[in-house]
Amino acid sequence: MESNYTLATTLYGSPASPSTKSYANPNDENGQQVTEATAKSNAHYATTLGWDMEKVWAHVDNDYPILRWMKTNGGPTGINHIKTTDRDGTVRYYDLQGRYIGTSLNSLPAGVYIGGGKKIMKK
Repeated sequence: MESNYTLATTLYGSPASPSTKSYANPNDENGQQVTEATAKSNAHYATTLGWDMEKVWAHVDNDYPILRWMKTNGGPTGINHIKTTDRDGTVRYYDLQGRYIGTSLNSLPAGVYIGGGKKIMKK
């Protein structure tokens, strides 16, 4: 095995009695431990592992690398912080595409909706 790395904070053993161990050889089954800062660095992937950080991989917000095609380019990736209750206490419901659908789920088909700050499953 070659270029086998693990985080220094990785716990080994059973969940009931986890332990830490020290490994220093990237070419054996246990790998070499690296800090989280190293594991998130561009140099670790480009130089140590030989990954193509120009055309294939991307670093986003100094986190672990992702495939370039997964990069969102700042576009919407989810539904967050929708105000679903009016001042008078009326709950407003939205579908999972973020479209307002009304103040009642009674006439709607089964599905998942957002209302009152929660996901609601109507069967």
